[in-house]
Amino acid sequence: MIGQLNGVRLASSDPDRSAIPLDLVPASLLDNITVYKTVTPDKPADAASGIVELKTKSVPEKMTFEVIAQTGFNSNIGVGGKYNSFWNSDMGVLGTAINKKDLSNDFLNLSKQYPNGLSSIQQLIASSNYSPEVRQEVNRINGIMQGFDPVLTSQTKRAPLNQLYSATFGNSYTLFDKHKLGVILGETITDGQAISTTET
Repeated sequence: MIGQLNGVRLASSDPDRSAIPLDLVPASLLDNITVYKTVTPDKPADAASGIVELKTKSVPEKMTFEVIAQTGFNSNIGVGGKYNSFWNSDMGVLGTAINKKDLSNDFLNLSKQYPNGLSSIQQLIASSNYSPEVRQEVNRINGIMQGFDPVLTSQTKRAPLNQLYSATFGNSYTLFDKHKLGVILGETITDGQAISTTET
């Protein structure tokens, strides 16, 4: 199955199969979704398995602004239910919670000391005949790398409510007293992930 946005084919988010990224367009910007189950002459030849076509709203004649807030829960878990997850698995808004999280300064400095990674360390050993100074440096690097916990430990967490917030703005502007420019802006935040869409 393939996907189209206003008649333009969407690239698959999976390199091995055709996957439709339906979260590409905020729901507040969608006018309708059409599903084609049969092959027609005006559709791509590889659409035998079906087509999902997304059509966005037309540019409004006057200024519009819409805000939507939604919440819900997984019926399999229920309100206040628990699920099993890994320690420190919360990515945070835009992944900020995992950016250099719990990484020591010694580990972060290794990337500056050895920009090519393991090959830089191997070259250091090969060019120094494994002198005592280099042996001490290798032991220091081993100590840094072995400081990470090799065991992935899971824990039970309380399931939060699903959250979705979206805002849509649209307007038409007159340029040079004869040309019209239409703009639709959309922003959707769902469970800490932000999706922005602009149409002109």
